[in-house]
Amino acid sequence: MFQYDEPWLSSNNCVMVQNISDKISKEVLELYFKNEHRSGGRDVLDVKAYVGGYYLVYFEDPKVVETVCSRTHRLYGRDLDVKAVSNHSETACQLERGEHIPFKTPSAVEISDLDEKKLHYLIKSPLSRQTVEKQLKTMYGKPAWPEKSKSCSLTIQCTLTAEAENWQMLARKWEANVKETLHRYLDLLLVTKHPILPEAFPLVVDKLKGLNISNPNAVAVVLEKSTHVLYVTGHKKAVKELSKQVDDIIDLIYTSHRFTQAPDSTNVMSQHYVDCETCGQYSEFYCNACHQRMCGKCREEHLRNPNNAKHDVCGYKDRKMTFTFKPCKLHPIHQMVLCCKRCQIPICAICTTKDHDGHGFLDLEEVCTKNFRVRFEQIRKIRDNDLPQSRLHLQEAKETTKETKQNVDRLRSVMTEKAARIKEMVDAVLSESLNELKTSGVSLLKEMENQEKEIEKHVTQVEAILEERQLSMVSENSEDFLSDIRTNPNMSLDPIPPVSKKMLTFFDGPVSKDVIRKQFGFLVFES
Repeated sequence: MFQYDEPWLSSNNCVMVQNISDKISKEVLELYFKNEHRSGGRDVLDVKAYVGGYYLVYFEDPKVVETVCSRTHRLYGRDLDVKAVSNHSETACQLERGEHIPFKTPSAVEISDLDEKKLHYLIKSPLSRQTVEKQLKTMYGKPAWPEKSKSCSLTIQCTLTAEAENWQMLARKWEANVKETLHRYLDLLLVTKHPILPEAFPLVVDKLKGLNISNPNAVAVVLEKSTHVLYVTGHKKAVKELSKQVDDIIDLIYTSHRFTQAPDSTNVMSQHYVDCETCGQYSEFYCNACHQRMCGKCREEHLRNPNNAKHDVCGYKDRKMTFTFKPCKLHPIHQMVLCCKRCQIPICAICTTKDHDGHGFLDLEEVCTKNFRVRFEQIRKIRDNDLPQSRLHLQEAKETTKETKQNVDRLRSVMTEKAARIKEMVDAVLSESLNELKTSGVSLLKEMENQEKEIEKHVTQVEAILEERQLSMVSENSEDFLSDIRTNPNMSLDPIPPVSKKMLTFFDGPVSKDVIRKQFGFLVFES
């Protein structure tokens, strides 16, 4: 084993620095690590450079090593890889001997405590699984997907090799990088939980079969029959959209089949059931003395106890409410436990003898309980009657809107088809007329060409006779001239052929938009 000559190098006061720019000298590195504000270090004893771009920095105070390693360091555009090493470690000795540090593949990491629903979605979604694999690949990670769908952990294997640039720094940060990459993607996913009444569960499932999911690759639905719970998992936007549809379906089924919901422990709106505080079953009763919810069986056991013989146990909805009494604003040392009959405000006992003397008073708790029950009945009526009816009307309005859109699309298709048929008829009439024009035009043109040839022949004959007569006039021999006169005493010409003019005419038929409108059809509003 290599031993350091300097006695001051005997303690663990050393850090190894990698990924250093060529522009950085030992002196610059020493100044940087001496600067406590920038690097967290202080007095530097020595800086040594080694083969492969490694540097060992020795501090006077070993305590600063932890501070230096906990920080991020960036010089000349590069992130320095800084880690603590023992002065007598194998790594330090290899550097002193001028040897390269051998590559060691980081061990596979198992990331546990993952969201089971999100991991299940990744396993079952090829597109999302490929996306995660690509992102992990850039970090030199390869996931080993679990065979069981119900798993909360994922093992990622390292694919880093010594051929990668700055593999030393990548290897040291590999586990943190793959964990951050996986969690960053999982943070993009959302899981919503929808508990369903057992009797409504099969109806909801049947309704979901016909549900139209706009982006099926971005969301998935998981049904747990044993617990009657529906989970929607996937990318946030798609999950929120689908969860809204699921909630609408559940509300519609609850309303149409009159599935009622019991009031919850906060006495405001509702949840599907209220647990008995003793056994966890559905609670029907309430002890006004103990302020506890209880089922029928626990109620009997509760009243069987002699200590509870005088306890007032009533129906849950008829329970006496508990309210916090506050100090009187006019008489702070007295609690407001009464209610003024005339003013209908909380008062204390002193108020009945002064400002509210003669107004009459009631027990504040009884007044609040009475009004609470009135308000609760109002809420129940809204929840069980008004809201379900409103939702039914909303559902009907949505279906009407959907039908209207479908009807408009259908009429658009009908009109387009009708216009196409009319265009086809116009094209057919045009084709027939053009064929007729072609036939008649050819016949007429041939007749005109024959007439032209006949007249041209006549002109040629007249020109020949004219030339002949002119030649007879040129001769100076009187005997020949008179002989020609005797032979052709008269000039005989054929009659000039007449010129016949024939033209084709197109009689433009009337084109009326009203006539076309009647043939095309028109819209009528029907209720």
